[in-house]
Amino acid sequence: MNKYLAALAALIAATHLYASAADQPRIGLNDCVKPVLPPGAQGALTVKLRLGKDGKVRETLIHKSSGNPQLDAASMNHIASCTFAPQEQEVWALISYAWEPQTSLQRNAEQGHANAQEKLALSLIPEGDNPGNPEQALYWFRKAAEQGKPRSQYYLARVLLEQGSKDTNDEARDWLAKSAQQNYPAALALLKRLHDPSRDGLLK
Repeated sequence: MNKYLAALAALIAATHLYASAADQPRIGLNDCVKPVLPPGAQGALTVKLRLGKDGKVRETLIHKSSGNPQLDAASMNHIASCTFAPQEQEVWALISYAWEPQTSLQRNAEQGHANAQEKLALSLIPEGDNPGNPEQALYWFRKAAEQGKPRSQYYLARVLLEQGSKDTNDEARDWLAKSAQQNYPAALALLKRLHDPSRDGLLK
């Protein structure tokens, strides 16, 4: 198991594009392979990438170096393996990385412990001055939800609802139902509100 995890600055990954603020699309990270880093590597850098309409990476450049050429190269190789949401046109984006040694919480989450997965996901939620890491939070909420954690099932449903497509709404309904079956109060309340006819029946 790799000793390190990528702490992607997901707010930048999602919105920091070469366009006016009003025109910035959300590039929406879909999938990446696990990064392979040089031993003992840690540091921060920013990678500039060009995305095609199909969401695939066409080109990568170092925008701000970590000072470690091997780490820079590993980061570019990692982001080149990723796929993103389809775009209306080709776009340039900036992805910021902060590579840090894996904590015991991360290690336990990687080893499949549901409690650690949920705690790690909660720690990655953006809050106040902390940009968090929404993409990684979603990943770990899903992992914990799949192991039956009602709180994670609820949070996963909330994120899916915010994405707003029919498919994600359907999946959100399923996760909310599973959480509600375990009498998780927030899930019960959200299901009730979402089925309220005055709210246009989002989950119909």
